[in-house]
Amino acid sequence: MTRVTSKRVSLSPPVWKNQLRQRCLQRHKRDRRQVLLRLRQPGACMSLSDEMEQLVAKEQHEASLLLDANASVDDLHFSGRLQESDYLSIIHALEDSVCQEILEEKVEKWDEELRLAERMVELEDAELEAMLDGMNITEEPQRVLQAIAKRQQPNLL
Repeated sequence: MTRVTSKRVSLSPPVWKNQLRQRCLQRHKRDRRQVLLRLRQPGACMSLSDEMEQLVAKEQHEASLLLDANASVDDLHFSGRLQESDYLSIIHALEDSVCQEILEEKVEKWDEELRLAERMVELEDAELEAMLDGMNITEEPQRVLQAIAKRQQPNLL
């Protein structure tokens, strides 16, 4: 096996790296100078303070929205952001919803118990029928009833 190795002519970085580094430094210095010139202008302080005020107002507004989203109905009512009538309608709607869920759960439970009872009756009937078939009792009562009926017929005449 032959091994191919790449050989560098010198240990210094390639020329393009130095050029890229120089251009980046120049761009950085130029951008920094432009920022400093803008800050030193007479109206710059006002615009910066205005921007800061706008930023603070925006952050406060977002925090307020987040707080409102996480606030409970009681918190909104006690802070005065929710009127009494709205508060009561929300509470009544929640109570109605809870009552409806409880009723639905009871109906489902009752239906399940009814299905279980019906299934138990079916199984008991099947078990009783199988037991009677095994003992041949189903034919016996019919013969006994027929014999009793024959005995009673002559007495009726």
